[in-house]
Amino acid sequence: MVYEAQIDNPMVSWQMLRAAQLIKQFERFLAQDGSLQNAHALLLLEAAAAGAAVPALDNSPVLEEAQAFIKSRPRFFGSGARGDALALLPPNGFLPQGSEAKRDRPCIEVVKALSTYQVLFDALVLREHEPLEMAVLQEYPLLILADCGALSESQQETLLAYARQGGKVLAHGQLDAGLEEALRQTSRLTRTQDSDFAEVAMARFTAALRQVMKPVRTARLTDLRVGLRRNASGGATFLHLFNFNYVPGKGLQAMENITVFSSIKGVVSIHSLSGEQMPYALQENEEGLAIQLEHLPLYAVIEITQ
Repeated sequence: MVYEAQIDNPMVSWQMLRAAQLIKQFERFLAQDGSLQNAHALLLLEAAAAGAAVPALDNSPVLEEAQAFIKSRPRFFGSGARGDALALLPPNGFLPQGSEAKRDRPCIEVVKALSTYQVLFDALVLREHEPLEMAVLQEYPLLILADCGALSESQQETLLAYARQGGKVLAHGQLDAGLEEALRQTSRLTRTQDSDFAEVAMARFTAALRQVMKPVRTARLTDLRVGLRRNASGGATFLHLFNFNYVPGKGLQAMENITVFSSIKGVVSIHSLSGEQMPYALQENEEGLAIQLEHLPLYAVIEITQ
């Protein structure tokens, strides 16, 4: 299933692209022998947290529970939280490669890596000849260029000005040679090279990603089997935790002793999909909070109220 839409707001376009990516993940669950209903519920919840929407295909209890949770708690899914990084995406980055393609486009691989490594990021689809706004870029300490090899002169000038003012840039895939050299001269560029093999390319990218994200991360987890998203509304921050612990033959399994680190401090409460409060242990230091969940079922939301 492919979403095709012409939308003026590139941020909204990104939401549509994200919905398409989520559906692609969901289709992989169809070929596995786990709980289809649990996978579908995660799809609905993560799409809602990403600001997108996907259809519910049946009325199983867990799907009804997920839909009721989203509908009854709109503040959990507010869009007021800025990401730790801004990914700049080419306008054709999510177009299908064709049935003979051996790998995804580099843009899709980068987005998958950001999700896998729990990077809280926003994304902006770069329109041809549409200017970049420096005011938008300056909101982020890190820009991630995902296969942006066809930038206009104006867009290149804005990116270069951003780097000269101290912003960091991580670039993967195609990039104009002149822009790359100019960015290198600012000492703010981290460049990773693509490869004919997706595994090699992503190993290079994720190694660099981990380094540049260390000083700018505001939230992270100890286990990569847990997906992470953040929203904000009404003076509260909401960290959405998605359990992707798939065990062949058994489906999605609950997890124990998951620790979430947050640089945002405040009063903590944790909500389950059923609406019940969940037990946790809390430690606080100068860097922020360490929140340990004894048990993570399919999904949970950590609410931090300032």
